[in-house]
Amino acid sequence: MAAAGATLLVATTCVGFAPADRTTESVFVCDDGIGFVVSFAPGRAKIVTRSGIYTIEARKASFGRRYATGDVAFAQDGDRVVLIGAAGGPFRNCTQAHAQ
Repeated sequence: MAAAGATLLVATTCVGFAPADRTTESVFVCDDGIGFVVSFAPGRAKIVTRSGIYTIEARKASFGRRYATGDVAFAQDGDRVVLIGAAGGPFRNCTQAHAQ
């Protein structure tokens, strides 16, 4: 009976796992050498700064990408980025870092 319970636990754990191929990650560098990382997933983004982690929801955008929840907002148009309300800033004149 214990073996059946263990098998059920493993099956339940595997079902909840989200595939990594639906998430993309970008690094942004801002004035004063500060920066942050954004992981984009369908309908949401996770932002990691040196002082906090935020999960924000996708919003309609007339250009680029836009996400917002509460006091935190992120917008991207090409390499230009705005991050407002996140701890660890100010995040001014941010651009997407590219691999060299």
